[in-house]
Amino acid sequence: MKQRSRRIVSRKRTLLYSAVVVVFFAMLSIGFLRAPNVDAAALTWDGGGGDNNWSTCANWTTDTCPVSGDTVTFNSTSTKASTIDGAWGGTVTGITITTGYSGTITLGRSLTVSGAYSQSTGTFDAASYAVDMNSTFTLSGGVYTAS
Repeated sequence: MKQRSRRIVSRKRTLLYSAVVVVFFAMLSIGFLRAPNVDAAALTWDGGGGDNNWSTCANWTTDTCPVSGDTVTFNSTSTKASTIDGAWGGTVTGITITTGYSGTITLGRSLTVSGAYSQSTGTFDAASYAVDMNSTFTLSGGVYTAS
């Protein structure tokens, strides 16, 4: 009877260990299958596309269009005018317009900036569209025309 009891305990222990191993590998594989974290990018306007639109990825460094977590910079890399067009998503984390950018950024849709906006040169024209700034707004030079 004792031997049978030991075999039952041994089987239960083996089943328990097996269940733990299955759960461990299931959790491990779920971790590997989830989407990777995408770090925010810092993109610079290079104006390399055939138009002035933000939705034309060739207009940005690395030929990548900005998304909501990104910060965009306008500098002397290109002074080509820029249009925040309706085909683009409408939200970025930050906008920085530094010395060297003499072009004009024009809204063709509403814009949300969840982080800082900083302008030291160039022209920003909101036209008749709404601009939602949720952090620091710094205008040290250039022209900013609100809607």
